[in-house]
Amino acid sequence: LFTSINLLTFPGVTDDSDEVEALAGLLTQTGTELVQLRNLNIDPEQLWAALDGLSFAPIGVRAMAARFRQAGLQVGSYTHLKQRADVR
Repeated sequence: LFTSINLLTFPGVTDDSDEVEALAGLLTQTGTELVQLRNLNIDPEQLWAALDGLSFAPIGVRAMAARFRQAGLQVGSYTHLKQRADVR
């Protein structure tokens, strides 16, 4: 079974250092193979207003993707199909 997740990203929030570490750990423990990065597509002013009072320690989306790769995960923006030996 090939498993993947769609991770809705918003720079400055999704790439929080503690969250990235926790997510990388969860995904490797559960056997997830692929993280598909997707844009959250939300009005930034509304999101920041909703998150007022919370603090984040962003590492950057590229560093987040690199950390996922370091954990053995594939990173992309589309589904990567696994080749099967029984398919010709």
